[in-house]
Amino acid sequence: MEWPEPKRSREDVIVRIFGAGKEDQLPQTLVLHEEAGPIGYSTILLYEKGRSSGQIHWIDAVYVKPEKRKRGLWTKLILAAEGKAKALGASEVFALTDIPILYQKLSWTICETRTGTASGSVMSKKL
Repeated sequence: MEWPEPKRSREDVIVRIFGAGKEDQLPQTLVLHEEAGPIGYSTILLYEKGRSSGQIHWIDAVYVKPEKRKRGLWTKLILAAEGKAKALGASEVFALTDIPILYQKLSWTICETRTGTASGSVMSKKL
């Protein structure tokens, strides 16, 4: 299997995607589940390329199963991710989305609009 960044080992990529497996380190993936299994998740991570702009802590990969949507679960995941990020020392979090209104309802603001490969609104929130 070939990874997009040849400098990273397979283990580094797994940690970046799935988390460090330690409660006090990033990345962290929060999973929302019911008795039948997982129904949603969100990930908090350190964005290495964001260090120069101060955009270090990101909430990424927020997902709720389609049949479970419109029940406030997305909001629960975002609020839980914000709380975890703050507990780990973050003072501000960022997210890239194509649905900024969802974040704005939770007091996030648009700080940048991107076009191209990673297009969408960069949202931010002080914790």
